[in-house]
Amino acid sequence: MVLTNDEGIVNHIRVSSVPEPTQRKIYSLLGVRDPLKRTKTIATRL
Repeated sequence: MVLTNDEGIVNHIRVSSVPEPTQRKIYSLLGVRDPLKRTKTIATRL
């Protein structure tokens, strides 16, 4: 998802899906609680 704010800054929002059972098992073994949080990155200014 790409959003632009009032200042012309482009924000890319990564929307994650639900992990598959194998991925959940790996996360559990590694002690990772919530690996699929949304992240915000400022990519550029227009």
